[in-house]
Amino acid sequence: MTTENDFIPFAVGGSANVISQATYAADTTLTQGGFTAGIATSAQLNKVWRQSSIMAAVIASFIVAETGQTAIDDGTTATLLTNFTNAVNAASKNKIILTDTGTANAYTAANPVPLTALPTATGFTQTVKIAHLNTGTSTYAPDGLATAPIYGLGGAVLQGGELPANGVATLVSFVDPLLNSGNLCWVLYECVGGAQQVPPATASQHAVQLGQLASGLNLATPAQFDNSTKMASTAFVWQNRAGFNGVLGPSSNTTLTTANLGSFVACLNAASPFTITLPVTTSAFASVSTRIVNISSQTITIQTQSGGTIQGPFNTVGGTSFTIPSNSCVDVLCNNANNFIVSGDGQIGSSFLFANGTGFQKFPGGLIIQFSSFTASATPGAPVTVTYPIPFPVATTGIATTVSSASTSIVASWYDTPTVNGFNGHGSLATLTCNYIAVGH
Repeated sequence: MTTENDFIPFAVGGSANVISQATYAADTTLTQGGFTAGIATSAQLNKVWRQSSIMAAVIASFIVAETGQTAIDDGTTATLLTNFTNAVNAASKNKIILTDTGTANAYTAANPVPLTALPTATGFTQTVKIAHLNTGTSTYAPDGLATAPIYGLGGAVLQGGELPANGVATLVSFVDPLLNSGNLCWVLYECVGGAQQVPPATASQHAVQLGQLASGLNLATPAQFDNSTKMASTAFVWQNRAGFNGVLGPSSNTTLTTANLGSFVACLNAASPFTITLPVTTSAFASVSTRIVNISSQTITIQTQSGGTIQGPFNTVGGTSFTIPSNSCVDVLCNNANNFIVSGDGQIGSSFLFANGTGFQKFPGGLIIQFSSFTASATPGAPVTVTYPIPFPVATTGIATTVSSASTSIVASWYDTPTVNGFNGHGSLATLTCNYIAVGH
């Protein structure tokens, strides 16, 4: 169904009774002063009516074509004005997409009405369907005119990948000292499927350039031990996990601060045993590990303060100190508020599994070795009761005895009746000094 258009051009036939355009244009008395008193020819009147009717018909056709609404001659203007406004809005949204006829990085296109000169002001738009992917800096030249560089929204020339093949690019003329020294350039506002250029981010809501992420430009290093979700720089990662945030070399009693956590503590040249006191910590320091290495010849004690506790895979829970023998090391991990977990060879000696004392040594798995001496009875061969330094929890599994004597005679020692608490010891000479090793569990 044809949409009604009541505005019909007047006197448009091939033999219409109108004066020629040349005659009409030359009659300045008529075109400037209009008709005056007297007789006007029909050809003159028809020319004037045709000029106005043609434009009315063109505008009406534009309304119908762009909106699908009618153009009715009912003597009113309100509906016509509304439909004309809608037609203009609709037409402004229908961009003409030009076809790229250039090559990669050198783009050209022809406008339906060719430009005779390049734009001299900012704001002239060209929409172009790109034929070739750009691989670097690029130019645009419409209608065979001179080329001008294409810039991105970040204010820099293109790098490659911003103009993909078959992408539709919007280029806007830009003439201002901000870009290209004030000479004409084209700014790429967008291109379907293409990378978008942005300026360097300088505030929290700005888009970040890939180069900024790679170089860390303008990215602040968070405070040590920051466990928030903010972005970490490589400096932050290095000082907190990939390496130590500092090196200390104490040789006498030293109290660490929270700023020392995460450090490499090398104990050197100590003249006597000394103590390293751990700082009072909060949960904010959880998972921070400090390495303490005893390179000295002295024993070092590690202790907490203000009710802090130390535990480890071999240590009883709730301890407040332990010792590190010479040439060993430990990692002290802050587990929670003022609580530390210890690992490493330096804490083995403090383990209950390796507990030791006068005359005994414990080992993992329950093995215990005990060693001491006894004096044989004044009556050769008579038994004496020998008590172990500590009782075996389960049983005695073996005993070996020896003698300590300057006698040139044959001497001997032996045992019998072993229990978890000891055995009966015997010597072949009166008051003979005997040594023993007992193994049990």
